[in-house]
Amino acid sequence: MPGRPERLIRLHALLAGQRERTPEELARRLDVSVRTVYRDVDGLDRLGAPIVRGARGWRLVSGAKTTLLLSYQEQLALVLLLEGPHAKALGQGVLDSLRDKLLHGEGSPAEAPRATGPETSGPISQATLQSLTSAIKKHQTCRVLYESIASGSKRWRQLDPYALFHRSDAWYLAARCWDRKSVLIFRLDRISGFDSLDTFFDRDFDLSQYLDDTWRIFRGDETTTAVLEIDEELSAYFRTAQLHPLGRYEELGDGRHRYSVAISHVEDIARFVVAFGGRVRAKAPHDLVVRINAIALNAAREHRCSKRGTVLSGTDKNSG
Repeated sequence: MPGRPERLIRLHALLAGQRERTPEELARRLDVSVRTVYRDVDGLDRLGAPIVRGARGWRLVSGAKTTLLLSYQEQLALVLLLEGPHAKALGQGVLDSLRDKLLHGEGSPAEAPRATGPETSGPISQATLQSLTSAIKKHQTCRVLYESIASGSKRWRQLDPYALFHRSDAWYLAARCWDRKSVLIFRLDRISGFDSLDTFFDRDFDLSQYLDDTWRIFRGDETTTAVLEIDEELSAYFRTAQLHPLGRYEELGDGRHRYSVAISHVEDIARFVVAFGGRVRAKAPHDLVVRINAIALNAAREHRCSKRGTVLSGTDKNSG
């Protein structure tokens, strides 16, 4: 199965023809799931590819030419694409020149500016990015100084870095943590120090497969189906928005609407539901209902304490 960078290149080439490509055809040609195809098409769209959707599938706008004004985060995306196997055909000299221009070009800041709008990543050190990219390519173990959002403390983590990726409006590192002995997700802007180690690892990891049964970032061991009941006023949003590649919307009659999706961790979708303030309600699984209630009650406590000017202790801080 090809990695995501080379897969995006192949996907772009497949969409450049005169006819529409269906999700099922693209999944077969790329040897991935239909869910992954939806994610990759969304990725190309975010990078500025002129994709149009027809009755059966997607294609590129015929004869379209796109001029891209790249943000810092978009420059990072292109740097990652250059690590794909197909890029090697350009020659090492061309690759080195492109990396140099993207990471050290005129007007490129030493630190990424704090993003605004939907992009939520804070400043990301170029030195850290380059070091991590190199370690991923060499399969080299490293240590990173990582700030936990739960405790606010920093400590060194020994990692086998697998992949850098952008999702839910922020940059992340997927890596095997030596302490936890499992693959974890780390926010790139919370890494403030990096050391490479004289240890190397064998990589057997596919990011797309790892993220297949997540809502956004969090991943668990067992997959379950989340079932949401939706108020009438939000039905159009859930019916038309591509919230998840395999999410299912249903009209049940009597003004009732339901949305269901397979997930392996309730945290992300629980926060998503809470944001609608009661207009979306979880029906299953029980763990999701419990977590939503806990988040909502904790938010109410924080609000009451902030109005009284007191400091809340014992707050639930279960976040990445």
